[in-house]
Amino acid sequence: MKSKSLTIIFLLIAITNFAQTYEWDGGATTGNIGDAANWNPDRLAPTSNDILIFDNQTVILNSSFNITVEEIRIINSSNITISNPLISSIIIKGDYIIDAGSEVHTTNANFSITIQGAATAEIEGILDFNAAGNVMIADGDGAVKFLSGSRFIAGTNLTGNPFGTMPSDASMVDFQDGSTYEHHGGTAPFDPGFSVTYVMFSDLSTYEIHDGAVPMFRGRKYGDIKNFSTTNINIDESALPSAGTDIFEFNNYYGV
Repeated sequence: MKSKSLTIIFLLIAITNFAQTYEWDGGATTGNIGDAANWNPDRLAPTSNDILIFDNQTVILNSSFNITVEEIRIINSSNITISNPLISSIIIKGDYIIDAGSEVHTTNANFSITIQGAATAEIEGILDFNAAGNVMIADGDGAVKFLSGSRFIAGTNLTGNPFGTMPSDASMVDFQDGSTYEHHGGTAPFDPGFSVTYVMFSDLSTYEIHDGAVPMFRGRKYGDIKNFSTTNINIDESALPSAGTDIFEFNNYYGV
């Protein structure tokens, strides 16, 4: 009898932890991520172990949501716009993927993406934050990777730091060779303190300036810096480190 009870318990645990995959098909003809009929199969019993896939979809998510899921995959030239007047959030426990050719745009204030624990984000397409308080935060070193060909857009309506503030010195965001950070608004993508660098730019990444804002120099390393604005970027002596401390590095500077 005892062994049968244990078997039932283990089966219940296995069912509870089962990851169900749902693919957006827009069957409810709404922009509500919570409408069961928008998914295939119908997402009647959402759990935090769900895997959500947008495959070759153009979708405007216009209803508020606060969800925790295992994975979100945005693939095959999907174009997702998150647009609603209320606060929304996504917590990822596993993987967050935007593949090459796919795009995610946020136009609602205070939208957040949290890459939790050992979860990772791999972005080959476009991630565009264009509203006040949009933020992506993560827990681990190198948890957020902008891969070759990817582009992060800090839009004109962005306020604050798009990658939040970290209490540790974890290098959580990695702009790899061939990736681009496009700056139109918001603050610099670094912690305000000089001792913390949790956004890393590789030697062959690009930092684009479109709004004339002077980037942070002291203790920072960039790949190429390209200035598309009409403002001359002057490197103020006071912003530079003293000899031997908090080195400022970059590869090339271009006025475009």
